[in-house]
Amino acid sequence: MSRSSSGAKSRTRTGGRTAFGADGESADPETGIRLKVMLDDLAWWSSALGQARAAGELPPGSLRARAALAAVQS
Repeated sequence: MSRSSSGAKSRTRTGGRTAFGADGESADPETGIRLKVMLDDLAWWSSALGQARAAGELPPGSLRARAALAAVQS
């Protein structure tokens, strides 16, 4: 909930519907579903990046490209 300039609480409205119920939870179950999917994706990326970092650091692309060009030109 947000507060108006007078300090009173106001409910956020979207498309004529109340976004949050009286308990402060989302009134639309789709919001919770999409949040869970996003957090599952975040957990997956965190794991994938952790495994990749454990395997070794990848040098920056500009350095790899420079080395490949030098090898071709010599």
